[in-house]
Order: sequence, then structure tokens, then C-alpha cells
Amino acid sequence: MLVEAGPTTTSEFLQSNYIDKFILYYAPKLIGGSGNYQFYQTNDVIEIPDANQFEIVHSELLNQNVKLTLRKK
Repeated sequence: MLVEAGPTTTSEFLQSNYIDKFILYYAPKLIGGSGNYQFYQTNDVIEIPDANQFEIVHSELLNQNVKLTLRKK
């Protein structure tokens, strides 16, 4: 199933362990602030060892953007 989502839906899928692969597109831009710009939402303080772990299975440069395919470890 392909799900195109913002932080709320991404959070629900991550917390339910429904995600086995991410395809992410990065542009060379930084956006700061709060609200709807975070990748996913959590009320838990996550330590690095407790974070969701993924491995890069493919990367591709698309003009000035980067496409990453990540698979859950």
C-alpha cells in the first residue's frame, strides 16, 4: 500500500508498526518552526537507540533533490 502522508498519518503508521519502507524526497531547503512541518509527531522523548531504525536500500539524485528508499530494520 502506498500512503502519501503528513506528520499525523505518518505518526499513526509508525506507532502501529505498519511501515516497512519509506520513500523520501529531500530538497536542499531548511524549514524551521513548529506545527505541521515536523516529519512525525510524538509526545515521547526518544533516545537515539530507541528511535525507529531504517537502512538505506537505494538513493538517487534527481536534479537538486535526493530520493531515498529506506527499509525498516
